Amino acid sequence: MEETKVTDQEQNEQIETEQQEETEEVKDTQKTQKKATKTTKKKEESNTQSDELKALQSEIESLKAQVNEKDSKFAELQTKLSDIETKSSEQLATIQKKDVELKLAQKGLTEFQEFFANVQPEKLDEQIEKFQSLMKQKEIDNSFKPNNYTQDDKLTQAKNKGDLKSYIGALFGANK
Repeated sequence: MEETKVTDQEQNEQIETEQQEETEEVKDTQKTQKKATKTTKKKEESNTQSDELKALQSEIESLKAQVNEKDSKFAELQTKLSDIETKSSEQLATIQKKDVELKLAQKGLTEFQEFFANVQPEKLDEQIEKFQSLMKQKEIDNSFKPNNYTQDDKLTQAKNKGDLKSYIGALFGANK
């Protein structure tokens, strides 16, 4: 019986050892499964983060494209604006030139247009008035002025005629 006890005991020990080994194997399997689960979760998180990163990068590229498109439209609009400003200033200059021509024609000064080409429209009337007064002054200065001509008074006329009676009357202021 002792042998049977020993064998039973050995068997029990062997069973216990096997159970311990199986328990350890189960624990190892559980650990491996936990690690695998963690790894899977990490991979899933990594995949999720990777997907989110890709989505963000795609959105960034889309926004960059929109910015580039807006920049090109802005440049086009600036070009159009400068063209419009150029055309407007040209039209304004044409209108001002025609206004000068019209005012000079009204005043009879069309042959002097080149003298009024750079005059500001606000000061044109003032400049025309100054020009006309200068022209009048020049007309007076350039008009006929006889040299050595003096108007003879009655005394001189009577003396030149030899009329003594008119001479004495002019001398004393008598009217005849």
